[in-house]
Amino acid sequence: MKNMVIFFITCLIVFSIKAQPWSIQPSGTTNTLLSVFAPTDDICYTVGTEGTILKTDNGGVTWVAQLSGTTMDLHSVFFTDISNGYAAGEFGTILKTINGGATWVPVQSGLQGRWLESIFFIDANIGFVAARDNWSEEGYILKTIDGGINWTTIYSTSSFGLLFIYFPDADNGYATGANGKIIKSVDGGLTWNELSSGLNWQDLISASFPDENIGYMVGDNGTALKTIDGGNSFQSLASGTTKGLFSVYFIGSDSGFIVGQDGIILKTINGGTSWDEIPSFTQNHLYSVFFADDSTGYAVGAQGAILKTTNGATVFIDELEDQNLSTTIYPNPATTAITISTRNSIQGETFVSIFNMSGQQLILHKYYNLNVFEFDISTLFPGIYLVKIQTKNGTENKKLVIR
Repeated sequence: MKNMVIFFITCLIVFSIKAQPWSIQPSGTTNTLLSVFAPTDDICYTVGTEGTILKTDNGGVTWVAQLSGTTMDLHSVFFTDISNGYAAGEFGTILKTINGGATWVPVQSGLQGRWLESIFFIDANIGFVAARDNWSEEGYILKTIDGGINWTTIYSTSSFGLLFIYFPDADNGYATGANGKIIKSVDGGLTWNELSSGLNWQDLISASFPDENIGYMVGDNGTALKTIDGGNSFQSLASGTTKGLFSVYFIGSDSGFIVGQDGIILKTINGGTSWDEIPSFTQNHLYSVFFADDSTGYAVGAQGAILKTTNGATVFIDELEDQNLSTTIYPNPATTAITISTRNSIQGETFVSIFNMSGQQLILHKYYNLNVFEFDISTLFPGIYLVKIQTKNGTENKKLVIR
């Protein structure tokens, strides 16, 4: 029996955590990118300031600037298929393409002078825009039933601007806005009713609804909300940050991502009960995140930042090959605290994570411009753990024994 235990522990030791973090893509621009949409895992569009529209058709290996015909900031992009797409932005700007972005044609929105913040289509013909007046508290919702040729204002308020719109199905739609406002339609946008979010001043900037009842909303100062009953009630989620959260996207009811201020990326696999910070290796604000499928996701932001993941930022166990490690953990075995040191000078962010042997991240610390890291492990039970040290130059894995 003793030999069997030794063999089992030895097998654990030769395993290591491997994860492909979000990788930075060469965008070719320094303009701020405000929205991203991927009709397929290889085809993706992003829009931003000064009329910027970029497209990739090779999974982000290269991004090509498209001629938008405008210098207005573009706040939102949406495609109904690989050919037909829309972009919306400031001063009532709406653009449409029917040839995969080769040409973009302006469409009259009827809201010149207003900021069009979010565009969403139910199908090839029916679409909606959430808008606001940049100088007042007015908010608007536009609707088209002819594929964006004509737009009609179907809702307006003088009390709050609207920042995001989402329809989980043809009947049920939600729009979020300034001062924690949430409105809902159950008749395809014909009528809208205000819901009680429990917020007073935090703007709700983005929302994602896996179905008509389950939804997530994020905004100012780390604000994250969830509803499981179609907006009859909302619960506050502990995001673990006070940074601004600018975009949320869920793949099913439990697995989702949030991006925001200073390049923060958060992930949950349990419906928002807990969130893990995923290394992004950028300090640029990230304004939009979108997943083409369960694995392939894109995030965009300031200074032309584009990030991509091809495995849903999933952490998994894989075999450890021989490595020439430059880091040392001591003491090891440890009881209450450890110090990690590296021989190399590290510039920028370093993420130090501790995982159990099931691949669950238990601790994450972030450091800047340091090559010695100290932190408490007193909350961990005795056993074998894996420590991952990630910098922009690479990743190292170390075994840690706690007794």
